[in-house]
Amino acid sequence: MYSARILCASVAGVLALSSGGQLASADTGSVKSKKSRVTIAKLKKDRSSTDRRVAKNGAFQVVQLEDSSLGVADVGLLDGAQAYVLSPEGVDIAWESRPDIKSYQILRDGEALADVPGTSEGYRDDTVRPGGTYEYKVVGESVNPDAQDAPFWGFSAKVPKGDEKSGSELSSAAAVQSSKALAAAAATEATATVGWKTFIAESFVQVPAWGVVEPCGYDDSYYFKGDGRSWDVYSQKNRTHLQATIRWSDKSVTQGAWVGPTEVWKNGVRVATRQESNSAMIARKASNTPVNVDVNFNFSAANPFCKVLNVDASKIAGSMMIRLTPGGSYSILQGSHRQIPAHQIYITRPGVVTDVYRASAYAPICLVGYMTCPNATFTRNGKF
Repeated sequence: MYSARILCASVAGVLALSSGGQLASADTGSVKSKKSRVTIAKLKKDRSSTDRRVAKNGAFQVVQLEDSSLGVADVGLLDGAQAYVLSPEGVDIAWESRPDIKSYQILRDGEALADVPGTSEGYRDDTVRPGGTYEYKVVGESVNPDAQDAPFWGFSAKVPKGDEKSGSELSSAAAVQSSKALAAAAATEATATVGWKTFIAESFVQVPAWGVVEPCGYDDSYYFKGDGRSWDVYSQKNRTHLQATIRWSDKSVTQGAWVGPTEVWKNGVRVATRQESNSAMIARKASNTPVNVDVNFNFSAANPFCKVLNVDASKIAGSMMIRLTPGGSYSILQGSHRQIPAHQIYITRPGVVTDVYRASAYAPICLVGYMTCPNATFTRNGKF
């Protein structure tokens, strides 16, 4: 039996750990858990501010930190209760705490940077180099080991350089200039595409049977042809494939939908083929603001051989609402799917593919009956 699983960041490199479980190296020194200088509540207040001193450039906004210094915040993830602020003094990461989360691990460039308790609301990394670029990931651990909705998100941080006149801190003008540069860089990405693929990992799957009942019209001496692949996001071997492409210039959304044929085999010979329609494969824009686009995915495709009492008992089905920003942030606000077959969600922009979600098949019996297959639910936030 297979269970849904999440694609998590691996911890690379050989680490020297201090007694507190924090990273210690010649590059960063001994890293202690440090409180973020900003909170989600503060950023949400700033986002809605009409104060003309609050500079807003797309998803990037100049904010004042708790020590009165200035930073540049990416507010594209705020609705997912995550954010980060960049300044020459460090990278401040913020999130809303959740009672079901035991701890958070922060990784930088693939290496474990810190572990903080679930009651924390952020972390500050003050070991960065002004002008440097770093990749961060935040991985939450749930108090329930079977939970599938623990926070998992990441971002790429380009740390701004300090103002020459004011020393290491950002002046107001320098902060505005940095926010404009980040917004301009984001605007050069003309499109982004969200894709949701499903596939049968095995090359062939035995037709399930319920005792003397043959819900698919064939007994268990027959096989359905699978896709015979693993998590290669570029593979064209799929049961279903639904895409939504966002054009940032006008925030339009274009759909693409495909459903593969279903084949029945016996003794190495194909004995039957049927094709299900793609009419129930829908991805469309739900709404947009100047800084984000919401896209709603809703799809289903039945096994055309397994319709019991005119009910599509063997549907491949899923739905989600995903929010994307031109700055490269995403937030899956809500998502669910039947746990058959394997599910894979990704986001592409020019030259880059980001694997967002993976869930393996629950059990072959799901091929013939939805009552035996509970739905999986999921949320995600991150950077693409």
